[in-house]
Amino acid sequence: MNRGFTVIETLVSLTVISMGLLFMARVITFAHDHGRKAGLRFDILQTTDSHKQRLLSLPFQDRELAEGGHSQRQGHFTIRWSIDSPESGLKRIRLVVVAARCGRSLTFYKSEWIKEVKHD
Repeated sequence: MNRGFTVIETLVSLTVISMGLLFMARVITFAHDHGRKAGLRFDILQTTDSHKQRLLSLPFQDRELAEGGHSQRQGHFTIRWSIDSPESGLKRIRLVVVAARCGRSLTFYKSEWIKEVKHD
């Protein structure tokens, strides 16, 4: 009667265990990467909304609302916005927030007479 495992049985079991460990490492890496990207997207949304609210709170004639392109760095974000006036007393603001190959753009309007005009 033979006791113990053969070399083939040992190699097969080591292969199965190794593949399981590699799969688990891949799943952990995938989950970590997607969690980090989700956090970055959330930060971009917060920064976009914060900057939108800041621009809307400025007086209509403020220099940051002058026609043309504007940009600034805020932490690891690049924030760009362009202003044009489709009509007198109305400014169209195109806001773009970018960080690490992720970004969000938003277009909204600021009126000289109305507090906020939403545009989707």
